[in-house]
Amino acid sequence: MRVFLQGGPDDLSQAARRCRAPADDPEVKVPRRNGYEHFCRTTEILIVDRCEFTVYRWSYRTCVAE
Repeated sequence: MRVFLQGGPDDLSQAARRCRAPADDPEVKVPRRNGYEHFCRTTEILIVDRCEFTVYRWSYRTCVAE
């Protein structure tokens, strides 16, 4: 399924914001710098260039454990 990642860090590229995820995933985790940005699925659908994206909204960041 195509997903659009909304919110989170301003420097997250547009290419990273449009990605794929399994249809049943309630959360998408994106590696960034020394941690992960977490995005949770919403019920929103976004149409971009005639393609349908499920919107995942930024919820929190975690750091990699050392």
